[in-house]
Amino acid sequence: MIPIHQQWRSQLLEDFWVYYYKLKNYRQSSPEQRQQQKLSLSEEFDRLFSQVTGYDDLDHRLNLTRQKKPYLLLVLKFPEVPLDNNEAERALRGYVVKRKISNGTRTEVGTQAWEIFLALVDTCRKLGVNFYQYILDHISQTFEMPALATLIVQKSQLCPP
Repeated sequence: MIPIHQQWRSQLLEDFWVYYYKLKNYRQSSPEQRQQQKLSLSEEFDRLFSQVTGYDDLDHRLNLTRQKKPYLLLVLKFPEVPLDNNEAERALRGYVVKRKISNGTRTEVGTQAWEIFLALVDTCRKLGVNFYQYILDHISQTFEMPALATLIVQKSQLCPP
């Protein structure tokens, strides 16, 4: 990469991160503030990703990103939408590490059981429920703990619309 390309890329990355933090602040703003910021954030996205630098690879990447604007700026309609997929990545991490260590499962039924248990572990973690206690409660059939579905509904009702 020639120095001018490095300079363009560095400047774009700097501008991108400034924009990203503006989106993060938007999510934390009051509904009145958000209404005022929506149009300017949309226009800033257009300015940022409509640039033509002369660096073909960078220009191509900018164009691809600009085409995804409706999806990337979904946060402007729904501020509760996360700006990244870190939570989804974390949810998969345990499964991927376990699969890598054990080289997967031997049967389709084993794969399904594995996926169900890992999904339960992750759901319990997200809800703040002790997985061991939850499984023990269900195996012993004491059912002293509420069902995860009930907890999910309760938690979803706490989230602002």
